[in-house]
Amino acid sequence: MEKKWARRDWTIGGLMLIIFILLGFISYSMILKPKFNKYILEKQIEAQREVVQYIIGKIEAQGYIELIKSENNSVILVPYSPQQTESAT
Repeated sequence: MEKKWARRDWTIGGLMLIIFILLGFISYSMILKPKFNKYILEKQIEAQREVVQYIIGKIEAQGYIELIKSENNSVILVPYSPQQTESAT
């Protein structure tokens, strides 16, 4: 009789452990992972804004900026100021 109770206790303990593991997995996938992904996305957007502001500031200060893609490949950005032409009427 004692063995039956011991085996039953182990079975209940094992099932409880499985339930806690599943609850942990569900809470991670439903709560923690979306918050972590949101944090990463916010930081990426912030970094993009800072890079664009840096490029715009550099163009305003120097009049141009050279973005080097590789050794023989680069892009030069300059401000665009369209000339307004008067139309003859």
